[in-house]
Amino acid sequence: MLLLETIAFLSATIVIGPLSILIAELLAGQRAQRLEFPLLEEWPSSVVVMPAHNEASIIAETVQITLTRLAPNSTLLVIADNCQDETARLAAEAGAMVAVRNDPSQRGKGFALAHAVEVLKEQPPAFLVILDADCQCTEGSLSKLIAATAATGLPIQSAYVMTAPQNSSPIVQISNFAFYIKNVVRQRGMQRIGRVALLTGTGMAMSWEQFRFAAIPSGEIVEDLVMGLSLTEHGQQPNFLEGSTAESAAAGQADTLNQRQRWEHGFVSTAVRQALPCLWNGLKRANWPLFWTGLHLLVPPLVMLVFASAILLLVQVVMTFFGASMIPLFTVAGLLVFLFILLLGAWFSGGAQFLRLESVLKIPSYLVWKLPMYRKLFGQRQNSWNRTPRDGE
Repeated sequence: MLLLETIAFLSATIVIGPLSILIAELLAGQRAQRLEFPLLEEWPSSVVVMPAHNEASIIAETVQITLTRLAPNSTLLVIADNCQDETARLAAEAGAMVAVRNDPSQRGKGFALAHAVEVLKEQPPAFLVILDADCQCTEGSLSKLIAATAATGLPIQSAYVMTAPQNSSPIVQISNFAFYIKNVVRQRGMQRIGRVALLTGTGMAMSWEQFRFAAIPSGEIVEDLVMGLSLTEHGQQPNFLEGSTAESAAAGQADTLNQRQRWEHGFVSTAVRQALPCLWNGLKRANWPLFWTGLHLLVPPLVMLVFASAILLLVQVVMTFFGASMIPLFTVAGLLVFLFILLLGAWFSGGAQFLRLESVLKIPSYLVWKLPMYRKLFGQRQNSWNRTPRDGE
């Protein structure tokens, strides 16, 4: 009986820790962030760096919109990276500066960003904003990013969300809601608890020195996460600014799965390597932002954690039937109920714009939809960068 009790308590800790961290971030992130920085009287030089790989279908429109929303004293640089289409020509005709990079042996956004360092190092700007070619910052967001990083001296991450038409499939809506939870609600929580945020790949600003340090040539499929971890370890932790928003159009249902697979496999691979070093170094150096980042990395993607918790809950039921303590069972069940309440609160406080009420009934289908992704995580983990197809491709 003692052995059964020990197994029940130890097995429960597998999910109790991650669930508790997630709940803490969601609880702290329920309220919208009100942080604002005054716009500058004299604007420093800045460059929006836009990596682009075969983006001929959208690059002209993205460049034209971005040019109308630049901060004062700012320019737009498109890195046409390993393109086999007219991306470079169309971007230049739309009014952007363009740098072409061709090296098929080194593919990925990390290499494109490192190339931007080489392009700009002769006349470096004071600040940079990284913006994906399929992404647009809302009106005023670029100026807010520059003002915030100038005021704090730290990298600043905007609220990055996915948008979709009203008639999009329930699966895409649920995926966009999960993206909102990750990139807005949990970012608020990280900022309030750990004084740190994750870099999420687009709509992120930093100084030239920070960019030159972090933008190393890399084929990482989550180069943004790695950049943020490197900066945090060196006392330059990113901060979150909800008042600045970056938006991307959601991919179709099939492409959404591929996109989430790249992000989640990349996150898990990085977390396996970096979570414990972040925790240890955070403790050793009394670096609270780094320590909380390590805790954040211990939390698997939301659906994966729910799957693991549900399976463990069934195991606890069986062990309780054979005489084990009910404490682990009630603890896991209670945390799952609390998690559901917080997710519901996040839906009411802002998530409803991404997920219609009638689509909530499709959440079980969404869980099944993601199962192949998690199967591959343990056998065919994605470890190379790939571009998400755009509408019509």
